[in-house]
Amino acid sequence: MIYEFNSIYNDELLDSLVLFITGSYSFFNNIVIDRVRDKYCRIVNLGNVFGWEFGKADMVNVEEFEDFIGNSNIPSISGKRVCIINFRELTKKQLEYLNKYINNPGSQGLLLVIIEEYRDFIRYLQNNIIRNDKRINLLKLSFPNRDILRKILREKLGKLNIAHGAIDLFISKVGSQYDMYDEIVEMVYEYGQENVSYKDMGRVLKGIDNYDFEDFVNILLENNKGVKKTYKMMYNIVRDIGARNLVLRLRMKFDLLLQMRLLINKGVIPVGIKYSIKDVKDKLNDNNKLRDVSNYVFRSLQIQASKTYLVDLLSIRMILNGVGNDIWGEEVYENLLLRTVNRKERIGDIGNDIEVFKTCEVVY
Repeated sequence: MIYEFNSIYNDELLDSLVLFITGSYSFFNNIVIDRVRDKYCRIVNLGNVFGWEFGKADMVNVEEFEDFIGNSNIPSISGKRVCIINFRELTKKQLEYLNKYINNPGSQGLLLVIIEEYRDFIRYLQNNIIRNDKRINLLKLSFPNRDILRKILREKLGKLNIAHGAIDLFISKVGSQYDMYDEIVEMVYEYGQENVSYKDMGRVLKGIDNYDFEDFVNILLENNKGVKKTYKMMYNIVRDIGARNLVLRLRMKFDLLLQMRLLINKGVIPVGIKYSIKDVKDKLNDNNKLRDVSNYVFRSLQIQASKTYLVDLLSIRMILNGVGNDIWGEEVYENLLLRTVNRKERIGDIGNDIEVFKTCEVVY
Protein backbone atom coordinates (compact mmCIF):
# COMPACT_ATOMS: atom_id res chain seq x y z
CA MET A 1 0.00 0.00 0.00
CA ILE A 2 1.08 3.59 -0.62
CA TYR A 3 1.17 5.88 2.41
CA GLU A 4 1.56 9.65 2.52
CA PHE A 5 3.93 11.58 4.76
CA ASN A 6 1.41 12.06 7.59
CA SER A 7 1.55 8.28 8.21
CA ILE A 8 5.14 8.50 9.46
CA TYR A 9 4.00 7.54 13.00
CA ASN A 10 1.50 4.90 11.86
CA ASP A 11 2.22 1.77 13.94
CA GLU A 12 0.67 -0.49 11.28
CA LEU A 13 3.63 0.20 8.99
CA LEU A 14 5.93 -1.51 11.49
CA ASP A 15 4.01 -4.75 10.88
CA SER A 16 4.99 -4.75 7.19
CA LEU A 17 6.99 -7.57 5.66
CA VAL A 18 8.61 -5.08 3.27
CA LEU A 19 8.62 -1.34 3.86
CA PHE A 20 10.00 1.15 1.34
CA ILE A 21 10.91 4.61 2.66
CA THR A 22 11.17 7.14 -0.16
CA GLY A 23 12.68 10.56 0.37
CA SER A 24 16.03 12.31 0.27
CA TYR A 25 16.17 13.65 3.83
CA SER A 26 17.83 11.48 6.46
CA PHE A 27 16.11 13.52 9.21
CA PHE A 28 12.77 11.98 8.24
CA ASN A 29 14.03 8.56 7.10
CA ASN A 30 15.83 8.04 10.41
CA ILE A 31 12.57 8.53 12.33
CA VAL A 32 11.20 5.36 10.74
CA ILE A 33 14.50 3.49 11.06
CA ASP A 34 14.64 4.35 14.78
CA ARG A 35 11.05 3.24 15.29
CA VAL A 36 11.81 -0.12 13.65
CA ARG A 37 14.90 -0.57 15.80
CA ASP A 38 13.07 0.41 18.97
CA LYS A 39 10.36 -2.18 18.32
CA TYR A 40 12.31 -5.14 16.96
CA CYS A 41 16.06 -4.83 17.43
CA ARG A 42 17.54 -6.29 20.57
CA ILE A 43 20.87 -4.85 21.71
CA VAL A 44 22.87 -7.54 23.52
CA ASN A 45 26.43 -7.59 24.88
CA LEU A 46 27.52 -11.11 23.96
CA GLY A 47 30.45 -10.89 26.37
CA ASN A 48 28.04 -10.55 29.28
CA VAL A 49 25.82 -13.36 27.99
CA PHE A 50 28.66 -15.88 27.83
CA GLY A 51 30.59 -14.63 30.86
CA TRP A 52 33.47 -13.21 28.84
CA GLU A 53 35.53 -10.39 30.26
CA PHE A 54 35.19 -8.48 27.02
CA GLY A 55 32.59 -8.06 24.32
CA LYS A 56 30.60 -5.34 22.61
CA ALA A 57 26.91 -4.57 22.31
CA ASP A 58 25.34 -5.63 19.06
CA MET A 59 21.89 -5.82 17.46
CA VAL A 60 21.54 -9.58 17.30
CA ASN A 61 18.51 -9.77 14.97
CA VAL A 62 19.67 -7.25 12.34
CA GLU A 63 20.93 -9.21 9.33
CA GLU A 64 22.80 -8.63 6.09
CA PHE A 65 20.72 -8.65 2.93
CA GLU A 66 21.63 -12.11 1.57
CA ASP A 67 21.30 -13.74 5.02
CA PHE A 68 17.93 -12.09 5.53
CA ILE A 69 16.58 -13.25 2.15
CA GLY A 70 17.57 -16.82 2.94
CA ASN A 71 16.28 -16.86 6.54
CA SER A 72 13.16 -14.67 6.39
CA ASN A 73 10.77 -17.64 6.71
CA ILE A 74 12.66 -19.13 9.67
CA PRO A 75 11.65 -17.99 13.18
CA SER A 76 14.42 -16.44 15.27
CA ILE A 77 14.82 -16.84 19.02
CA SER A 78 15.78 -13.15 19.21
CA GLY A 79 12.55 -11.97 17.62
CA LYS A 80 11.57 -10.65 14.21
CA ARG A 81 14.40 -10.59 11.70
CA VAL A 82 15.25 -7.13 10.40
CA CYS A 83 17.25 -5.97 7.40
CA ILE A 84 17.82 -2.29 6.63
CA ILE A 85 19.27 -1.48 3.21
CA ASN A 86 19.97 1.58 1.11
CA PHE A 87 18.71 1.07 -2.44
CA ARG A 88 21.71 2.78 -4.07
CA GLU A 89 24.12 0.35 -2.38
CA LEU A 90 22.49 -2.75 -3.88
CA THR A 91 24.34 -4.62 -6.61
CA LYS A 92 22.55 -5.60 -9.81
CA LYS A 93 22.14 -9.14 -8.51
CA GLN A 94 20.82 -7.94 -5.15
CA LEU A 95 18.33 -5.72 -6.94
CA GLU A 96 17.02 -8.78 -8.78
CA TYR A 97 16.67 -10.57 -5.42
CA LEU A 98 14.76 -7.60 -4.02
CA ASN A 99 12.28 -7.48 -6.91
CA LYS A 100 11.66 -11.23 -6.61
CA TYR A 101 11.32 -11.00 -2.83
CA ILE A 102 8.50 -8.46 -3.13
CA ASN A 103 6.41 -11.09 -4.89
CA ASN A 104 6.88 -13.64 -2.12
CA PRO A 105 8.18 -12.08 1.11
CA GLY A 106 9.17 -14.12 4.14
CA SER A 107 6.80 -14.20 7.09
CA GLN A 108 9.40 -13.83 9.85
CA GLY A 109 11.14 -10.64 8.88
CA LEU A 110 10.90 -6.95 8.05
CA LEU A 111 12.90 -5.67 5.08
CA LEU A 112 13.30 -1.89 5.29
CA VAL A 113 14.44 -0.33 2.00
CA ILE A 114 15.58 3.32 1.96
CA ILE A 115 15.26 4.95 -1.49
CA GLU A 116 16.47 8.53 -1.62
CA GLU A 117 16.23 9.42 -5.31
CA TYR A 118 13.00 9.92 -7.22
CA ARG A 119 14.28 8.18 -10.34
CA ASP A 120 14.76 5.04 -8.23
CA PHE A 121 11.44 4.93 -6.40
CA ILE A 122 9.10 6.00 -9.24
CA ARG A 123 9.02 2.39 -10.46
CA TYR A 124 7.82 1.20 -7.06
CA LEU A 125 5.10 3.84 -6.83
CA GLN A 126 3.60 2.22 -9.91
CA ASN A 127 4.08 -1.37 -8.74
CA ASN A 128 0.72 -3.17 -8.48
CA ILE A 129 1.87 -5.45 -5.65
CA ILE A 130 2.90 -2.50 -3.52
CA ARG A 131 -0.30 -0.62 -4.35
CA ASN A 132 -2.54 -3.54 -3.34
CA ASP A 133 -0.74 -5.76 -0.82
CA LYS A 134 -1.09 -4.62 2.82
CA ARG A 135 2.08 -6.52 3.73
CA ILE A 136 4.22 -4.61 1.20
CA ASN A 137 4.13 -0.88 1.91
CA LEU A 138 5.71 2.34 0.67
CA LEU A 139 5.90 5.52 2.75
CA LYS A 140 6.49 8.78 0.86
CA LEU A 141 8.64 11.13 2.94
CA SER A 142 9.38 13.89 0.42
CA PHE A 143 7.01 16.78 1.13
CA PRO A 144 5.85 17.29 4.74
CA ASN A 145 3.10 19.77 5.53
CA ARG A 146 3.36 22.17 8.45
CA ASP A 147 1.14 20.09 10.76
CA ILE A 148 3.28 16.97 10.51
CA LEU A 149 6.45 19.09 10.90
CA ARG A 150 5.03 20.47 14.14
CA LYS A 151 4.37 16.94 15.38
CA ILE A 152 7.85 15.73 14.43
CA LEU A 153 9.56 18.64 16.15
CA ARG A 154 7.39 18.19 19.25
CA GLU A 155 8.58 14.57 19.36
CA LYS A 156 12.22 15.52 18.79
CA LEU A 157 12.09 18.23 21.46
CA GLY A 158 9.90 16.18 23.78
CA LYS A 159 12.24 16.51 26.77
CA LEU A 160 11.72 20.29 26.77
CA ASN A 161 8.75 22.52 27.49
CA ILE A 162 8.41 24.49 24.25
CA ALA A 163 6.32 27.67 24.31
CA HIS A 164 3.41 28.19 21.92
CA GLY A 165 4.69 29.63 18.66
CA ALA A 166 8.32 28.57 19.18
CA ILE A 167 7.89 25.48 16.99
CA ASP A 168 6.35 27.59 14.22
CA LEU A 169 9.29 29.99 14.51
CA PHE A 170 11.67 27.04 14.06
CA ILE A 171 9.81 25.94 10.91
CA SER A 172 9.58 29.45 9.48
CA LYS A 173 13.26 30.23 10.01
CA VAL A 174 14.75 26.88 8.97
CA GLY A 175 12.19 26.28 6.23
CA SER A 176 12.72 23.30 3.94
CA GLN A 177 16.42 22.88 4.80
CA TYR A 178 15.55 19.57 6.43
CA ASP A 179 19.15 18.36 6.52
CA MET A 180 19.76 21.11 9.10
CA TYR A 181 16.94 20.03 11.43
CA ASP A 182 18.94 17.52 13.47
CA GLU A 183 21.74 20.03 14.05
CA ILE A 184 19.35 22.78 15.11
CA VAL A 185 17.38 20.46 17.40
CA GLU A 186 20.70 19.73 19.10
CA MET A 187 21.33 23.50 19.34
CA VAL A 188 17.99 23.93 21.13
CA TYR A 189 18.99 21.29 23.69
CA GLU A 190 22.45 22.81 24.09
CA TYR A 191 20.82 26.18 24.82
CA GLY A 192 20.38 24.72 28.29
CA GLN A 193 16.83 25.80 29.11
CA GLU A 194 14.20 23.25 30.12
CA ASN A 195 11.51 25.83 29.33
CA VAL A 196 12.09 27.31 25.87
CA SER A 197 10.20 30.55 25.20
CA TYR A 198 9.54 32.15 21.83
CA LYS A 199 12.39 34.59 22.54
CA ASP A 200 14.71 31.72 23.51
CA MET A 201 13.99 29.99 20.20
CA GLY A 202 14.69 33.26 18.40
CA ARG A 203 18.09 33.48 20.09
CA VAL A 204 18.94 29.90 19.10
CA LEU A 205 17.93 30.59 15.50
CA LYS A 206 19.61 33.99 15.24
CA GLY A 207 21.12 34.42 11.77
CA ILE A 208 19.24 31.45 10.30
CA ASP A 209 16.79 32.33 7.54
CA ASN A 210 16.01 29.52 5.09
CA TYR A 211 12.66 30.46 3.62
CA ASP A 212 10.99 28.03 1.23
CA PHE A 213 8.96 28.47 -1.93
CA GLU A 214 5.54 28.42 -0.25
CA ASP A 215 6.66 31.08 2.23
CA PHE A 216 7.56 33.31 -0.70
CA VAL A 217 4.23 32.68 -2.47
CA ASN A 218 2.32 33.51 0.72
CA ILE A 219 4.16 36.77 1.26
CA LEU A 220 3.51 37.77 -2.37
CA LEU A 221 -0.20 37.06 -1.87
CA GLU A 222 -0.44 38.94 1.41
CA ASN A 223 1.55 41.87 -0.02
CA ASN A 224 1.67 43.65 3.33
CA LYS A 225 4.77 42.28 5.04
CA GLY A 226 7.21 44.88 3.77
CA VAL A 227 9.42 44.85 0.71
CA LYS A 228 12.62 44.32 2.72
CA LYS A 229 11.48 40.95 4.08
CA THR A 230 10.15 39.90 0.65
CA TYR A 231 13.53 40.71 -0.95
CA LYS A 232 15.28 38.67 1.73
CA MET A 233 13.07 35.65 1.08
CA MET A 234 13.42 35.99 -2.68
CA TYR A 235 17.22 36.12 -2.67
CA ASN A 236 17.40 33.26 -0.17
CA ILE A 237 15.56 31.01 -2.64
CA VAL A 238 17.43 32.38 -5.67
CA ARG A 239 20.67 31.47 -3.91
CA ASP A 240 19.53 27.84 -3.73
CA ILE A 241 17.76 27.23 -7.06
CA GLY A 242 18.50 30.25 -9.28
CA ALA A 243 16.25 33.05 -10.55
CA ARG A 244 15.14 31.19 -13.68
CA ASN A 245 13.95 28.13 -11.76
CA LEU A 246 12.11 30.30 -9.25
CA VAL A 247 10.28 32.16 -12.03
CA LEU A 248 9.32 28.88 -13.71
CA ARG A 249 7.92 27.52 -10.45
CA LEU A 250 6.01 30.72 -9.79
CA ARG A 251 4.49 30.60 -13.25
CA MET A 252 3.12 27.08 -12.69
CA LYS A 253 1.96 27.99 -9.19
CA PHE A 254 0.05 31.08 -10.28
CA ASP A 255 -1.58 29.17 -13.14
CA LEU A 256 -3.10 26.90 -10.48
CA LEU A 257 -4.01 29.83 -8.22
CA LEU A 258 -5.78 31.62 -11.07
CA GLN A 259 -7.76 28.49 -11.91
CA MET A 260 -8.69 28.13 -8.24
CA ARG A 261 -9.70 31.80 -7.89
CA LEU A 262 -11.93 31.51 -10.97
CA LEU A 263 -13.74 28.56 -9.36
CA ILE A 264 -14.19 30.58 -6.16
CA ASN A 265 -15.56 33.57 -8.06
CA LYS A 266 -17.97 31.37 -10.02
CA GLY A 267 -19.27 29.84 -6.79
CA VAL A 268 -18.07 26.35 -7.73
CA ILE A 269 -15.93 26.28 -4.58
CA PRO A 270 -17.61 27.71 -1.47
CA VAL A 271 -15.51 29.65 1.02
CA GLY A 272 -15.99 29.08 4.74
CA ILE A 273 -18.20 25.98 4.52
CA LYS A 274 -17.49 22.29 4.03
CA TYR A 275 -17.58 20.76 0.56
CA SER A 276 -16.47 17.62 -1.26
CA ILE A 277 -13.23 18.05 -3.20
CA LYS A 278 -14.08 14.94 -5.22
CA ASP A 279 -17.42 16.43 -6.31
CA VAL A 280 -15.69 19.65 -7.37
CA LYS A 281 -12.99 17.80 -9.32
CA ASP A 282 -15.65 15.76 -11.13
CA LYS A 283 -17.13 19.01 -12.46
CA LEU A 284 -13.83 20.31 -13.87
CA ASN A 285 -12.80 20.09 -17.51
CA ASP A 286 -10.36 17.32 -18.38
CA ASN A 287 -7.61 19.85 -19.13
CA ASN A 288 -7.94 21.61 -15.77
CA LYS A 289 -4.71 20.95 -13.85
CA LEU A 290 -6.52 21.11 -10.51
CA ARG A 291 -7.93 17.65 -11.25
CA ASP A 292 -4.45 16.15 -10.83
CA VAL A 293 -3.39 17.68 -7.51
CA SER A 294 -3.83 15.88 -4.20
CA ASN A 295 -6.67 16.87 -1.87
CA TYR A 296 -4.18 18.47 0.51
CA VAL A 297 -2.69 20.63 -2.28
CA PHE A 298 -6.21 21.44 -3.55
CA ARG A 299 -7.24 22.72 -0.12
CA SER A 300 -3.98 24.67 0.27
CA LEU A 301 -4.50 26.34 -3.11
CA GLN A 302 -8.02 27.34 -2.09
CA ILE A 303 -6.70 28.99 1.09
CA GLN A 304 -3.98 30.82 -0.82
CA ALA A 305 -6.26 31.94 -3.68
CA SER A 306 -8.84 33.31 -1.25
CA LYS A 307 -6.24 35.66 0.26
CA THR A 308 -6.11 38.01 -2.72
CA TYR A 309 -8.08 39.28 -5.69
CA LEU A 310 -8.34 37.78 -9.14
CA VAL A 311 -6.90 40.92 -10.73
CA ASP A 312 -3.82 40.80 -8.49
CA LEU A 313 -3.20 37.15 -9.34
CA LEU A 314 -3.52 38.01 -13.01
CA SER A 315 -1.12 40.96 -12.71
CA ILE A 316 1.53 38.71 -11.10
CA ARG A 317 1.04 36.08 -13.77
CA MET A 318 1.36 38.68 -16.55
CA ILE A 319 4.66 39.94 -15.12
CA LEU A 320 5.98 36.36 -15.22
CA ASN A 321 4.58 35.74 -18.70
CA GLY A 322 7.84 36.15 -20.58
CA VAL A 323 9.30 32.94 -19.17
CA GLY A 324 10.54 30.34 -21.60
CA ASN A 325 13.52 31.75 -23.50
CA ASP A 326 16.54 29.62 -22.65
CA ILE A 327 19.00 32.25 -23.91
CA TRP A 328 17.94 34.69 -21.21
CA GLY A 329 20.50 35.19 -18.47
CA GLU A 330 19.78 34.99 -14.77
CA GLU A 331 19.66 38.78 -14.54
CA VAL A 332 16.58 38.89 -16.81
CA TYR A 333 14.71 36.44 -14.59
CA GLU A 334 15.86 38.30 -11.50
CA ASN A 335 14.36 41.45 -13.00
CA LEU A 336 11.02 39.66 -13.44
CA LEU A 337 11.14 38.71 -9.77
CA LEU A 338 11.90 42.26 -8.70
CA ARG A 339 9.02 43.57 -10.81
CA THR A 340 6.73 41.02 -9.14
CA VAL A 341 7.83 42.04 -5.64
CA ASN A 342 7.53 45.76 -6.44
CA ARG A 343 4.15 45.59 -8.20
CA LYS A 344 1.30 47.69 -6.89
CA GLU A 345 -1.52 45.57 -5.51
CA ARG A 346 -4.77 46.08 -7.39
CA ILE A 347 -7.92 45.73 -5.31
CA GLY A 348 -11.62 46.14 -5.89
CA ASP A 349 -14.86 44.29 -6.37
CA ILE A 350 -13.43 41.50 -8.47
CA GLY A 351 -16.79 39.85 -8.91
CA ASN A 352 -17.76 42.86 -11.03
CA ASP A 353 -14.46 43.16 -12.84
CA ILE A 354 -15.88 41.68 -16.04
CA GLU A 355 -12.88 42.24 -18.29
CA VAL A 356 -10.47 40.50 -15.92
CA PHE A 357 -12.90 37.64 -15.42
CA LYS A 358 -13.36 37.17 -19.17
CA THR A 359 -9.61 37.29 -19.79
CA CYS A 360 -8.97 34.56 -17.23
CA GLU A 361 -11.79 32.38 -18.55
CA VAL A 362 -10.35 32.52 -22.05
CA VAL A 363 -6.83 31.65 -20.91
CA TYR A 364 -7.73 29.08 -18.23
